[in-house]
Amino acid sequence: MTTAKQSVQLKQTQTLTITPEMRQSLKVLQCNRQELEQEIARMLDENIMLRRLDGDEDFQYSDTLGDNSHAADDFADEFGDNEDYSESMSDEIPDMIDCDVAWEELYDSPEDYEYSNNNEQDEGFQEGWVEDALSFDEQLESSLRLCDLDDEEKRLATTVLSYLDENYFLSLPVDKLAKKLNVRPAVLKQLIEVIKHLDPPGVACQNIQECLLAQLHCLPYFSEAIGDAHDILRDYFTHIGQKDGLIKRRLGLSDEAFDEAMQLIRTLSPYPRAEDNAQGQRILPDVYVHQRMGMYYASLNRDMRYDIGLNEEYAAMTADCQGDEKYFMKAQLQMAKFFLRALDQRHQTVLRVSNAIVMHQQEYFEQGDKVLKPLLMKDLAEILGLAESTISRAVSGKYLSFNHRLIELRHFFSNEASQSELHNFGQETGGSATAVKALIKEMIDNENPRKPLSDSKIEKALKSKGVDISRRTVAKYRESLGISATSKRKRRN
Repeated sequence: MTTAKQSVQLKQTQTLTITPEMRQSLKVLQCNRQELEQEIARMLDENIMLRRLDGDEDFQYSDTLGDNSHAADDFADEFGDNEDYSESMSDEIPDMIDCDVAWEELYDSPEDYEYSNNNEQDEGFQEGWVEDALSFDEQLESSLRLCDLDDEEKRLATTVLSYLDENYFLSLPVDKLAKKLNVRPAVLKQLIEVIKHLDPPGVACQNIQECLLAQLHCLPYFSEAIGDAHDILRDYFTHIGQKDGLIKRRLGLSDEAFDEAMQLIRTLSPYPRAEDNAQGQRILPDVYVHQRMGMYYASLNRDMRYDIGLNEEYAAMTADCQGDEKYFMKAQLQMAKFFLRALDQRHQTVLRVSNAIVMHQQEYFEQGDKVLKPLLMKDLAEILGLAESTISRAVSGKYLSFNHRLIELRHFFSNEASQSELHNFGQETGGSATAVKALIKEMIDNENPRKPLSDSKIEKALKSKGVDISRRTVAKYRESLGISATSKRKRRN
């Protein structure tokens, strides 16, 4: 007969904890202008420690920010004297930052970040600027273009998208589709997993259950409620609303934990496609691009400040409160400070990322898309010492203003043209697929309308510029630009 033995064991584990402050910072960083205004309005409504500042007051750190005359000098000092500017930046930024958002000790003091004076002569800002409402297909195409897949995988992903139904679900079983496309099922399954987690998430799922799980996986943070919601959807999806008691018992959830998980599930969409916005939103640029001493640099838009601050009167009452009242007041004060700090960090992060982009794409501001250099988010993340997800949040929905134009920050991220097609390309145009498209568009814009250039002639012209490209790729790029074939461009009279 065996007897149980007691023993002591030491086990070392590593866990990642997302604090409320980190979660707040992540959320604020990813917000665009409109979403941030809504978040500020919500916080003002829910938190008594926040208030609107009077007209003669200013957002926390703005009184230290005067004119913008020193921004170019600081930028030139940081980048101008070093050809490999990534080394100079790496010297100032830690190699790793915990949990992707440990920013308090990472960034310089706010005095180092200047606002633009925002006068019309410099900026040419137009009050009527309106954001084009991207269709769902355009959003999906943009996400696929920016994801980290090679050319062959992107072509296969595009083919997979053509098999989606009206709800953007994949109606064919994966094995049948793999046989139809003549690819291994394991390869196709892995690619579909990538498509499921693009922005917007849930595309190419087989059913609503998979779509909801994909949306949960794409949330920018983790919490107990997300974990519980994941278990409910994965194991008890068919029992939701019918056998709630069984779900609670099986998962060991309290009524409060179950309700919180279900509330989170209700915020998800059963289908990946949301209603397209029929009307664009008026947008303001987050940064302006200036030139000084022959170098372009970014400065924050002064209009992007927010007139909120701490309510000193309520904050002072915290010391006189007792019991539950004191606990409530201290919690409100802490959340208010978290939120104000997150706003401050958002400004600094957007400016730092913008300046790194502008530095990498200096020639773009002189010659346009045809000299746009290849730039991936993971490359910029390595330069700045940040996580790739932080870069993605920092550029999501953010715009810069240059020369009376409004440009989305995501526009500057472009994959390098296929090495199998563009062997010697890089010195004259920057090496990106966007640059090649700009060259093709320029040639077609300047062609003789009675004798338009064929794809073969464009191919030869590009090869003379050092672009070793195939005719098929020229046709693909031309079609992506919305330009018709030679026969349809030819003017008869």
